[in-house]
Amino acid sequence: HENGVMYTGSDDGMVYVTRNGGKDWTNISPEGMRGNQVNAIEVSPHNKGTVYLAVHRYKLNDFTPFIYKSTDYGATWTKIQTGIPYGAYVRVVREDNEVKDLLYAGTETGFYISYNGGKNWQQLQLNLPVTPITDLKLHQNHLLASTQGRAFWILDDLTPLRKNAAGIKDSFALLPVKDAYRLSVGSPLNQVFPVDKEPRTINTTMANPVTGAQIFFHILDKEAVKNITIEILDAGGTSIRTYYSQKPPNKQGNNHLQDDPTIEVRNGLNRFVWDLCHRNLPTIDNVLIEGSDKGRVVIPGNYSVRLTINGKSQTQQFKVLTDPRHLKDYPTLVTAEAYQEQERLLKLLSDDVEEIHVAVTQMHKLQQQLRELMDRTEGNPTFDTLNQHAGSILIKIKDWEAQLIQRKSQTNDDVINFVNKLSANIIFVKGEAEGNVPYITEGHIKRTQDLHAEWEKYRNQQKALLQGDIRLLNENCRKLNWNVISF
Repeated sequence: HENGVMYTGSDDGMVYVTRNGGKDWTNISPEGMRGNQVNAIEVSPHNKGTVYLAVHRYKLNDFTPFIYKSTDYGATWTKIQTGIPYGAYVRVVREDNEVKDLLYAGTETGFYISYNGGKNWQQLQLNLPVTPITDLKLHQNHLLASTQGRAFWILDDLTPLRKNAAGIKDSFALLPVKDAYRLSVGSPLNQVFPVDKEPRTINTTMANPVTGAQIFFHILDKEAVKNITIEILDAGGTSIRTYYSQKPPNKQGNNHLQDDPTIEVRNGLNRFVWDLCHRNLPTIDNVLIEGSDKGRVVIPGNYSVRLTINGKSQTQQFKVLTDPRHLKDYPTLVTAEAYQEQERLLKLLSDDVEEIHVAVTQMHKLQQQLRELMDRTEGNPTFDTLNQHAGSILIKIKDWEAQLIQRKSQTNDDVINFVNKLSANIIFVKGEAEGNVPYITEGHIKRTQDLHAEWEKYRNQQKALLQGDIRLLNENCRKLNWNVISF
């Protein structure tokens, strides 16, 4: 922190300081340190004269934790290990490089944290095994830990701890969101842990860090939370994805929310992860399509998250960044123009799938109503014409639907037995074009144009059915004062 100031600590309790680059040394050993081992020295990144000592004497069969703090270059010392139990002797102490008095301690039995300069400590073990922590290092907003026998560990994103140190007094607080990289890998930490399941029970051994945008928010009283939404907004302020604590009803067959996690809250810190994708594609009940219904991935740029609780909102901005390895390896391919071209293609494919699935669901409901009408009129000569008209419409709808989806498939391997239809073909092209390197080929473009033209043909057929046959059928039903076919 300060040029020319250096500290030394020995394995028999001697601590010295020089303030002139080593020309002169002063013994600043705390009283009673004789025989103790000075395992680590931390100079505060905030105050020039503040220094911490991590000391142990387990070699003398004493497992008492010792942490010493001085604010005057070691002229006077204070012990600051309250809250760390006997047996958890201390190997290292580090002070946060952004928040003064936020301290981290690695001990023989785990990890401890202090929010008040060491006056009190509390354990923060999470999913870290009970193991000696031999050293700690702050690096790029993360805390790195070396352990004895349990590998290296990383506590990703220190923002929640730093905000907690500053104190959170409002009923809720949305914490700053760290920028996220657009990557082609996943992580088990992308999932949202249920309220009744502690994160430490999830096996995250050797897991990648979160590969989406990790959203932290603090709740003072979860019982007071009646309704909560998390919205993702693009650079223009348009909402592109919304998560709910109470999902709205499914309208017109657009069930794109069914695979989304429901927001659950607990008192204190809460965590949520946006997967960097637009909303999911709607699915069709009892129809299996080989391919993903995940929404298309967003392009790098500026985004924001809006947390709304009981009608009150807070917003934080962040960026989605390009994988820097791609910038290095494919500089001519990874450009803003290439991302825009990929986005245009993926949006057209996604919109077509959504329209098809909503239309099929709508027409499937019409089929059910037509069958009910036929059952009602069957066997009565008075209604033969009406019955036959409903039957002919039913056949037309079945033929129309058979070109759009494959209802026979029960497993992903059934594509061998039953040919894919239009919806599955579009989803296949979407998957092929959705590379993390935004490389769109002429083949992608031509195939998309062909499939889009094919859907326009069937969309017009649907329109003709609704405005022609169904409309005429409804006119005849009205003459009989019967319920009409609704769509």
